[in-house]
Amino acid sequence: MPYPAQTGLSPHQVIQPDGSQTGLFTGYFEPVLKGSFKKTARYCYPVYAPPLNLLPDVPHVTRGQVLRGALENQQLELLYVDDAVDLFFAHVQGSAAIEMDDGRIQRIGYSAKSGHPYVAIGKTLKDMGALQLPITMDSIKAWLRANPDQQEHVFASNPSFIFFKMIDGLGPIGASGEVLIPQQSLAVDDTIWPYGLDMIVETSDPINASKPFIRQMRTADTGSAIRGVIRGDIYFGSGEAAGAQAGVMNAHGKLWVLLPD
Repeated sequence: MPYPAQTGLSPHQVIQPDGSQTGLFTGYFEPVLKGSFKKTARYCYPVYAPPLNLLPDVPHVTRGQVLRGALENQQLELLYVDDAVDLFFAHVQGSAAIEMDDGRIQRIGYSAKSGHPYVAIGKTLKDMGALQLPITMDSIKAWLRANPDQQEHVFASNPSFIFFKMIDGLGPIGASGEVLIPQQSLAVDDTIWPYGLDMIVETSDPINASKPFIRQMRTADTGSAIRGVIRGDIYFGSGEAAGAQAGVMNAHGKLWVLLPD
């Protein structure tokens, strides 16, 4: 047993259908952006609520269509932010804290998606020959900022687009409806695992790969790219420090589920 289980629960190791004991663990975080409720020359990138004609399981607009103005003049703008790159990664993370120009903090969270498949833009940049492995969030951001004329093309290579809603509270809300807790909340494949399940993750530390990362966590969230029996996305918290960990978290590891004795 890799971690002391709580009273009344025993760990059971999760095994892949092919008999493998390992799977992939990545990380995510809550970005902090700067924004305004009014569109200005600085705050010009909109955060959209879902369109009224959005239907479950029916593909709607692609990211490329949105970037070309497909959602304009529908009064869907919740607010505006000042950085297109940071906004794209807020879409990847599924939430963000917005430092508004009036001093308040406004959180936004996932509301719906457009129904198109998720494509990692790191793969796009690799296929373009723009980046070589290992590719991290920081290396992607650096390339995008150095090549602003190619941002829209790269963004559009991921047709998946998500819509947001306003969130009240002290932290981002997972798909489970719970506030996410740093290094305690785990995003999993929700077609396999229910929310509220206690698990033990054994993988490598994102900053020091020689150091083990072993945590008891709770299933609280999911994501388009989180698919598989042993596949987890670890929530690292809010802001730059959390982003530095989440951006490089990409390691194989093992998983235990805690079940009643």
